[in-house]
Amino acid sequence: MAEPLSDAPHPQHPHSHARATIGLGCYRAHPAAQAWRLSPGTEVPERMNSSSRELSSSVSVPGGARALAAAGAVLAALAVALSAYAAHVADPAAQSRLQTAAVFAFGHGVALAALAPIARRTLARVALLALLVGVLVFSGGLAAAYFFGASTRLLPYGGSLMILAWLVYAADALRR
Repeated sequence: MAEPLSDAPHPQHPHSHARATIGLGCYRAHPAAQAWRLSPGTEVPERMNSSSRELSSSVSVPGGARALAAAGAVLAALAVALSAYAAHVADPAAQSRLQTAAVFAFGHGVALAALAPIARRTLARVALLALLVGVLVFSGGLAAAYFFGASTRLLPYGGSLMILAWLVYAADALRR
């Protein structure tokens, strides 16, 4: 049962009035629950253990990560457009190449948009940047070959860079 929190400081934390006792530990209560002290053993979701200010600062996204996430979203949008072009305009011989470019661009664009905001360490961000460069070389190379007659000799480097980037990201994830 929850009981109203008195104006007196919590005995374990004399400098704080916004605390709730949970289980054996003492945690800062969510602003919406600051007026209540919870009974021992009551579980509160992890998100509720921080004040609004602490929560918002813990999810702030650095500029580089925002740029990677935005690039991923733009890449996914371009992939949808490329796929539509391949399905409705391109000749049958080119459809396969353009659809492959669109699939890789879309998948990696969504991955960038999702992973960049949560990539906290430098190694993870470097891996995601390499992923972006790899997909631009690979998918961009396939599209450039169709639209501009460009050479496809760099495509294996783009694919290899994507593979390497995923492996580096996995190594960083295992270090956590």
